Amino acid sequence: MELSLGDLYCQYKCDVCQDSGLSPAPSSLFFGYPSQPESSAEAIQNAISMFRAEDDLKVQIIDWRDLPIEGNLIFCEICRGIRKSNCAVLNVTYSNFNVLFEYGFALGCSRSVWPLVEGGVEKSDRVYSEFKTLTTIGYSTFANSREIVRKLRSKQAWARVPHIEVPRALGVEPTRQATGTLYLKSIHNNEPSLVITEILSRPDSAVITDDPTEMAYQPLSWYLSRIGESYAVIVNLGGKRTVNYQKHWAKCALVAGLSLALGRRLLIVGEDIELGPIDYRDLIKSYRNAKQAGRLVREFLSAIEVDIAPWRERKRFDITKPTRVDRSILDRIQLGDYIAENEESELESYFIPTAEYSGALEPLFKVFVGRKGSGKTANFYMVVNRLKKDKRNLVCQIKPKEYELNELLQFVKNELDVAKKGYLLESLWKFMLYSEAIKTIHENIIAKPPQAGFSAAERAIMDYVQDKEKLLAQSFTSRLIQTVRNLVQSGAGLGEIPVSELLHRREINRMHHVVCDYATSHVYRFAMAIDNLDANWRLDKDYERMAEILSALIAAARDMWRDCKRDVQGARHEVALSVLIFLRSDIFRVVLEREREPDKLQHDVISWRNAETVLKVVERRIAFSIENGVTNWVELLEPGFAPREMVELLARNIIFRPRDIIYYFQRIMYYARFRNAKLLNRDDFKQAMTDYSEYALLALSAESQPCIPNMLDLLLAFSEGKSVCSSEELEKVFSQCGIEGAPNFMKTRDFLLDANFLGYGIDNMNYVFPTSPPEADIAKRKAFGFASKNNTLPRFKIHRSFHESLGIQK
Repeated sequence: MELSLGDLYCQYKCDVCQDSGLSPAPSSLFFGYPSQPESSAEAIQNAISMFRAEDDLKVQIIDWRDLPIEGNLIFCEICRGIRKSNCAVLNVTYSNFNVLFEYGFALGCSRSVWPLVEGGVEKSDRVYSEFKTLTTIGYSTFANSREIVRKLRSKQAWARVPHIEVPRALGVEPTRQATGTLYLKSIHNNEPSLVITEILSRPDSAVITDDPTEMAYQPLSWYLSRIGESYAVIVNLGGKRTVNYQKHWAKCALVAGLSLALGRRLLIVGEDIELGPIDYRDLIKSYRNAKQAGRLVREFLSAIEVDIAPWRERKRFDITKPTRVDRSILDRIQLGDYIAENEESELESYFIPTAEYSGALEPLFKVFVGRKGSGKTANFYMVVNRLKKDKRNLVCQIKPKEYELNELLQFVKNELDVAKKGYLLESLWKFMLYSEAIKTIHENIIAKPPQAGFSAAERAIMDYVQDKEKLLAQSFTSRLIQTVRNLVQSGAGLGEIPVSELLHRREINRMHHVVCDYATSHVYRFAMAIDNLDANWRLDKDYERMAEILSALIAAARDMWRDCKRDVQGARHEVALSVLIFLRSDIFRVVLEREREPDKLQHDVISWRNAETVLKVVERRIAFSIENGVTNWVELLEPGFAPREMVELLARNIIFRPRDIIYYFQRIMYYARFRNAKLLNRDDFKQAMTDYSEYALLALSAESQPCIPNMLDLLLAFSEGKSVCSSEELEKVFSQCGIEGAPNFMKTRDFLLDANFLGYGIDNMNYVFPTSPPEADIAKRKAFGFASKNNTLPRFKIHRSFHESLGIQK
């Protein structure tokens, strides 16, 4: 159903809005600005007066202060003011919620935006310069009213044509394309945040999560695309007690304004926000605790579920192909999301099998290690899905939620002395792993037709579940903690030997036998895959405890695999056993340091060796999204821009990871479409490089090492510096960032080398950025050997992917 003007939904009214059909005056400006600081407001007010005094301009000026708000809804008057204007002039220097909400609303209404940023203000106070979502949109600096008038007049801001493509706005009903939910998580994962995340993690929900712990800011195009797929948007502001909350609120305000203008069902919640931003106070729901936060989200979801459920079902069974439209090949290309968690349902269509993926299909115990964005979670999903296709396989997948790992960490801190009770912690993990296996088996059993009957092994599983029904109904962490407390109440105490022995004697041995008996009689393959263990990884004072917890998990999983393998060898048919753990490389490095025999911990590093290999990730996605299924770069690149030149450009400028190349090509496509092009050219790649460089910097800042106090501060310390530096120059930078001592210096340097932020200088001209541990060993020997031979210090080079964001001198 096509919407007519005036049919668009407004969450503020909880109904359609007739004002959505208002057309802008041909030459008109809307001015939005905070009243503080007074000198900034005064400059804009004087500029408005100057415009109004110049009769020759014939420009209609709307000042938010002059709107008829007395007796009317403030927001509705501001909405009308923006819709009646051709361009919104907004002072975005500071993190003012009102103004940034209006910024998003103006974009969502397809109005031009002229951002103003006050010059001379301390950089740390200028939210716009830190707000990466909007840094690709130009702005105008000002110091006084005359400067504002001069710049607006010189480029005739009132006649600007908007070029940002926004999704289709919604009316009273969802559409086939917009049935999901976009969720902006709080910057702080406290109890209310964890409860909200848990509610939105139910299996039947189509939730796209913007997680600031993964990426503080996504590009504007990402939010526009995700809003286009969503019927509802849920924004969790969190509280003002959180560090850097202003920047998070700025992003939330922008996305909320966009969502409201585009007719999405919108819920904004925050902690103790009794007097929210006055213009939009009615849109913000305040909570004081986790229970209230959960109630607000559940009420919102229940209200929209009635509308959205039939459309989701229709979309699920609608196999009709959309009417073909004669579009250019660039318009038909859809690259999907660069975060695997948001692509689970489509991933199989364009997944690239790797050597690590093939290895994971073998019956073994293995830890798969990779950097953020290297494809760990994609491999996890695909291994699980591949094994599940064979009904003879038993596949148990474990993805602990962040709040569960946090609960476990707090329990360990408060009730266990990990340094003395590592064996106990391993026993607890064994209990959790076996119980997860039993739950998975039980789900398979109860899914059988009743008339099929049950074997002795199946009845043993059912008896165990019935015996432990209340315990198994709990989350895995609650289950583990409750077991320990039950043992303590039985008189065992928390001594290492008593509890561990009781766990084995009372629970683990029984669980082991029922699992093995079932496996030997009913399955050909028993596989357990574990992911998301980095969900609660924080390098604060608790990181050592968390490392001990993960080390104990690896030891317990390895023992479980060995024990089960030993006890199924006598089965009448061979049972293949796999236990697979997917772990981030920076976390694995810390865990490995605590291993007694690190050389015996088998692990594979997920890596991509060159530009051609990682480019296949994009090629497969392009082939999937276009009809002929063929990717021919000659047909996608402008004449004179050869595919070989493109590959060489990629080899020089990007980190070889799927997430990086997908993000980079998303930006390339964005700039090509922005200029209405049918083919990609060099300028598209150049413009996208600025965005990608900022992404690479933020992505690396999310990884860390215990010896680095603040990763982002360390990376920014290289700003405006040279691309090549010696060991001595590195040490000076590290020292400025509080990294002292030779051991910490070497750990920090090696981490930056592993992350490809730095490359090894192997001679006077060449620098190598290794993609695998063997390559790194060779490069390190060459670099230090060359330095020793020539009696110089080893030299290192900053990867070109970081040059734009850090202003590195070529």
